Amino acid sequence: MRVGKVFALAHAVSYGPRVGYTKAPAKPVSAYLIGLDLSAHFGYRDNWANSFTDSAGFVYGTEQARYGDIGARAKLFALMPGYGVLWKPYVAATVDQLVGLSHTATFPNQVQLAGGDLVTYSQAKTFWGAEGGVDVLNGGVYGWRVGARGFYNSSADTSIAGGSLSLNIPLWRGAPVLR
Repeated sequence: MRVGKVFALAHAVSYGPRVGYTKAPAKPVSAYLIGLDLSAHFGYRDNWANSFTDSAGFVYGTEQARYGDIGARAKLFALMPGYGVLWKPYVAATVDQLVGLSHTATFPNQVQLAGGDLVTYSQAKTFWGAEGGVDVLNGGVYGWRVGARGFYNSSADTSIAGGSLSLNIPLWRGAPVLR
C-alpha cells in the first residue's frame, strides 16, 4: 500500500499570437509542470520455494523468506506535451526498511550431506535506492502508456540494479482512475 501527496513546484503555459478579432480565448501552444511526489509505503512478502533435486542428485529442501517492508520515496517529475503525447520524465530517491525478516532453507538427510541441515540467512535490513525513467502517455486517463525505468538499490551487503519496459493499454473505459 502506498500513500502520499503530489506537490506542484512550477508550471507555465504559453499562448500563441491572436489572429484577428475573436471572442474565444487564445489557445495554449506549450505548457509544462514540475512536481514532487512524496509517498510512504508498507507491505508484506512471503516467498516459498518447494524442494527439488538437481541433475547431480543433490536434494534441496524448501526455502522460505518472509518480511514486512516499510519505506518512503521522493519522486521529482515533469509533465511536458510534445509530438502529440504527454512526456513524464522522473528521478526518485527511496529508502526501505525490512521488518521481521526470516529467511531459511532446509537440506534433507542425503549421501552428500549426512544429517541434513537448516540454513538461516541474515542480511542488512535497510536499503537506499535511486530510480529514473520516462513515461509517455496518450489520450489522458483513458489512453495508452509506454514506460522505461532503471533502478539501483543497495544495503550494507546487497546491491540490486535493474530496469523495466512497460506498455499499458486500457481494455475497458470505465470511470477514470488517476495513476
